[in-house]
Amino acid sequence: TGVVRDAVSGEALGKAKVVVGERQVVTDGEGRFGLEAGVKGEGSVSLVGYRTERLVVKGEGESVEVRLVPEGLSRRDSVEVSEEPFAPQVGA
Repeated sequence: TGVVRDAVSGEALGKAKVVVGERQVVTDGEGRFGLEAGVKGEGSVSLVGYRTERLVVKGEGESVEVRLVPEGLSRRDSVEVSEEPFAPQVGA
């Protein structure tokens, strides 16, 4: 079992494709997915507009959270956020 989320916003992602071995499932509207008992191995999680992520399922009872990075961003991209109100510079 597990959940797939947007790596930036943390929002749950529905309709993501989860593939492990020959098994394939699609996440529900809350980003959740389940695999049949006994399924383990390497796989992937993908969704249009996001980079495909590698997934490793080690066995039963394991719950995983996968965070997909939106296309066009890398894990090293950053955004600077300030609490100061925006003040345009006059005469610059």
